[in-house]
Amino acid sequence: MSEAGSERNQYAGWVGDKIKAGLRRFTKPFRRFGLNFRFSRAGKKSLEPTLDIEELFSILNKLNEHLKLIENPSKEFPTYYNIEEDLRPNIAGIYAKLGPYTHPDVVESEYSLRGGTGFEEATSVNEGEYYEFEEDFEKIIIHKSTGKESAIRGSKIKAEPFEILGKKFGVPIPREVEITFPSGYVQRVRYFGYDHHEALKKIYTGIIDKINLHVEHWIRTNIPAPNLNTIDEQRGIFFGGFKSGIEEIISQLATFFGEWESTGYKSIVVREQEHKSFLDGLINLHKELRNYRIMVKSNIPQNILYRHTYETIKTSSLDISEKGIKEKIKITELKTLFERNKLIRSKSKGGALDLNKDNRGQEIEEVEYLLDEYGMEFEVANEDYEFKRITKTPDGSLEYKKKRLKKGTFLLDVFSFPDSDYVDRGGQWRVIPEEYHDLITDVDALEMVNYIFNEWDEYRDDLRDGRYHPHSLTVMDYIMANNPTPEGAWDFVDVPVFRQNKGKNIEAAKKLADPPMPGRKSFRDYTLRFRHPHTTKKGDTFNEVSPTREATNLNPACDFRVLSEHLMEEGLLGFMYIGKKRYYEHVENVPKNEQISPVLTTRGMSMFFIEYICRNGKKIEEIHHDLQHAAKETLGFDYGPRIFGSDLNMDPFSIDITSINKKLRGDKS
Repeated sequence: MSEAGSERNQYAGWVGDKIKAGLRRFTKPFRRFGLNFRFSRAGKKSLEPTLDIEELFSILNKLNEHLKLIENPSKEFPTYYNIEEDLRPNIAGIYAKLGPYTHPDVVESEYSLRGGTGFEEATSVNEGEYYEFEEDFEKIIIHKSTGKESAIRGSKIKAEPFEILGKKFGVPIPREVEITFPSGYVQRVRYFGYDHHEALKKIYTGIIDKINLHVEHWIRTNIPAPNLNTIDEQRGIFFGGFKSGIEEIISQLATFFGEWESTGYKSIVVREQEHKSFLDGLINLHKELRNYRIMVKSNIPQNILYRHTYETIKTSSLDISEKGIKEKIKITELKTLFERNKLIRSKSKGGALDLNKDNRGQEIEEVEYLLDEYGMEFEVANEDYEFKRITKTPDGSLEYKKKRLKKGTFLLDVFSFPDSDYVDRGGQWRVIPEEYHDLITDVDALEMVNYIFNEWDEYRDDLRDGRYHPHSLTVMDYIMANNPTPEGAWDFVDVPVFRQNKGKNIEAAKKLADPPMPGRKSFRDYTLRFRHPHTTKKGDTFNEVSPTREATNLNPACDFRVLSEHLMEEGLLGFMYIGKKRYYEHVENVPKNEQISPVLTTRGMSMFFIEYICRNGKKIEEIHHDLQHAAKETLGFDYGPRIFGSDLNMDPFSIDITSINKKLRGDKS
């Protein structure tokens, strides 16, 4: 063929395409009656559908980018994968080192005793426990950890008594204190304290010197004309008895006699130094945990309606330090405040604050004030918490509303009664008064990291198929609407996808989602009939159920109502995972009537594109070309079997199932 002829053919083909495109637009209204026109152009490129759905490519591209970042995190996007691979193992390792000291209050209790539990000053000399010493025993020991005076003041101190040759002596010992662990175990301890070991040395050396003088005086008094050797010999005999007596009274002081400088004093110093180092190590581990908690909380998904702070109200303090005592007083005050104002919520009264139980004998809290019915501490809002909820506008469209919450607001109240006018209608969200904000604390680090990791799992699954959006349209709704059956099993619903015309897509989605008129079912409602298993074919009886189509992993969500400007400006192009009401629960506990938002998902839109292109294509090679073009524009399709973290499917016509199965089995075949 000549070059001129070839050019004429190409020109004619171009003109023909233009004419056919106009004819296609003209015949569009007749397609609902079964008429369908399909043309192709030169070069085996499809005239449709890439021009029609090009506007939607950018949405799927954004969703796919987010999915790939979740599955393959980078420094710019730390995600739950980082939690699993880095944060969670490191936190678990810290807890293994902490042993029973995982609760920070327990460490604070021990740490407050680092300077020693001190010596109690005598309040009575008639109890048989207090023994007077000469004035040179008067000492004041300063706790280096607290900077406060403690231990010995004056000549009357509490001490363990023992008698030597008719004279009573007392060995001062630290007072006994109790440290409570979260499990309820109570540890009773006495610490000498490394911080004042030099003062201890003077005290106990002084006691030993006084005992030596007393023994020497007794020998000189009771042995006639003793010489020096005899005195030393007799002293050695008596010291044997003194030592065993001390061992019975307090084993820690057994080495004070005879070997005090080299052994007794040294043993106390070494032991207390070791414990001080141990406590310092615990404090450093908890500081490291604080840093990890900050990192973990920065990994929380952001596109969540019921977003959690993982900050709760402290309801008990195990710390015996001055700080812990003040905390216990404030906790008691706060509980009393809630009790006095009857700040407990009743389900029977629509969440009204009342102590009375409802008809089922249940309350939202029933363990005690500040604890829910499961005995868990209430989560509260932090200073920058913004609550979002989805509502219907007067014209029936959906939009997000925002409300800034006060710090200390009970999140369970907000999630259970989210209406913005709830307070105006007599309701009340409970709020911790500002003077008690210091009782707000982070959830245990190891618990938090597991809660957030599970939340990422649910968030990722919802992004892929919308399984937590039960009121969203699904891809099957669109497929069925565009492919009516000859038997009329479902009505034809025109679902246009026109370039640069989001309004028609939104209206078409609303027609699918809403009943066509009052009293009629929506397109999502269907009737399923199935044969009763115990009947024969001759006497068939059928059971019948009428469920509503919901998003699942096999029928993912795909709802173009999201294209509304009110929704697109929120979340990830309209994607908003609902979350969970309680920080320790699962999203499935959120009632379905609250999960009303529509959503576009990676799997749903991928299946929509594949079906749309295949349905509108004429030749296999044209369809194949359009699918590959769409895959390049959108980073691929979240379609078919795929290993976590691997690339998205770039060609639905070519899926290597054998290779995928080998990788899933670890290449053992």
